[in-house]
Amino acid sequence: MNKELIRNDTVRLLQYNKELMEIFANTLKEDVPSDFHSVVKPYADQVFELTNRWNEQVNIWIKKERPKYLHPNQIENTIENITTVALQAFYPDTRPKRFKELIRSNEYILESIIQKLND
Repeated sequence: MNKELIRNDTVRLLQYNKELMEIFANTLKEDVPSDFHSVVKPYADQVFELTNRWNEQVNIWIKKERPKYLHPNQIENTIENITTVALQAFYPDTRPKRFKELIRSNEYILESIIQKLND
């Protein structure tokens, strides 16, 4: 377990989360879905690769350090949410309210992890 790697990956996931909100805003404005093979898949693959590595490291950290108010099921939900928004951001028929809720949820957990790592 490497705390610095966890911190860096968590910061990168926060960046992806913000980027995905911007991508979604542009997608809604343009009202045209992005091409799956040339745009969506390459971007989503980057996110999936990072979440897989992050998942392993952060779960080891949680089991070892037992930070207050952070649990493995929250990590699992956050990964599911991030991978969901990584795909949905590129499609204008995505429901904006639900999308924004997922983004906010991701942000809360990711920022909580950074805060706990800094304690």
